[in-house]
Amino acid sequence: MSESSLANLITYNPATIGANDLLSDALGRFEAEHLQFLPVIEGQNLANGQRHVVGMLSLAATRRELLKGDKRYVRDAIEADADSGSRTRGINGQAGVAEPLRVMRTTGSRSLPVVENNKLLGVISIADYLQEFAYGNDASLSDLVGEHMLKPAPQVDADDPPQDVLEFLLRDDLAAAAVTAGDCPLGIISRLELGNEPDIAGTLGQLLTPDVTTIGKAESIGDVIWHFIEFQVPALPVVDHGNRLIGLLPEDAMLDMIAVQLSEDAHV
Repeated sequence: MSESSLANLITYNPATIGANDLLSDALGRFEAEHLQFLPVIEGQNLANGQRHVVGMLSLAATRRELLKGDKRYVRDAIEADADSGSRTRGINGQAGVAEPLRVMRTTGSRSLPVVENNKLLGVISIADYLQEFAYGNDASLSDLVGEHMLKPAPQVDADDPPQDVLEFLLRDDLAAAAVTAGDCPLGIISRLELGNEPDIAGTLGQLLTPDVTTIGKAESIGDVIWHFIEFQVPALPVVDHGNRLIGLLPEDAMLDMIAVQLSEDAHV
């Protein structure tokens, strides 16, 4: 990964959605096209080359906002997520490869529109950085999960009120926690699923990312990084042979490795 490789990370000519479209239609798009994010476009002529980007819509925000009622619009979701980078106008296509990653980590966003001369070029995501890193030969890919996992694991009970869980994540400055029944992980809950509003509709079971892969502490970062790319979650539960939760591997551990590599490349 080098300063000249930003173009390799961008997904060009992405699917888009209008700010005034129904969230129920957006959910159908996400599920039919197996997407996690969609650039949000303002205006009626979405085929126009000068598409004006007003933010990014995530699958998690779509599901969360639909719990408040069916007659919800895309703009409602990006307004509710305004503090997490969803309303970003994008990153310039001429930026260095480190800049989009810095912006996403600072804002809590997991993807950004890439623009040039007010024209949408494409999108770039956390998963794009992870994949590029995974194909490399950085020595840290050989590190073991146990060297980087959080122990004890940040965890919440499946019956906990979502607002209490959000307060826990904010208080401890955590991106995510494991949702458990006893010592067994049921899924991952993150700030993205919970949003930023004081009243959260739905239960933790409706909001969490379920059935994520569990990993072992003796696995290598190079092996488990592919699970992060597949599930696009900010953490994965680490379990023992009895499927009991013993830790949580944060995505930030790998993003720190990428940031170090980018910094070293910049000074070569």
